Amino acid sequence: MRNDTLLLSIVVGAKIRYYRSLYGKTQQELAALANISVSSIQRIEEGHYDNIAPLATLVDIANVLDLPIETFLTVTEEEMRLASARKSSKKAK
Repeated sequence: MRNDTLLLSIVVGAKIRYYRSLYGKTQQELAALANISVSSIQRIEEGHYDNIAPLATLVDIANVLDLPIETFLTVTEEEMRLASARKSSKKAK
C-alpha cells in the first residue's frame, strides 16, 4: 500500500507541475495564490510529500489553476506505470 501512495504522490505532483507550467505560473506564484509555502509546492511536485498532499491543499491548487479537483485525483493505470518507472530511474542514479 505504501508503494501505491508514493506512486500516487508522484502522479499528482507531475500533474500539478504540468498544469502550473501550462498556465505560465511559477512555483512562487502558485504558492502565493494558493496560500501555501513554496517548499510545499516543491515537495508536492517532486512527489516527496509525506504520503500525499492534504485534500484541502489540492483543492486550493486546483482552484488557483481553475481546474476541477478530479484533474488531480483521477489517475490512470498508465500514469501509475509511468510514475513507477520514474521512481525506479531515480533509485538507479
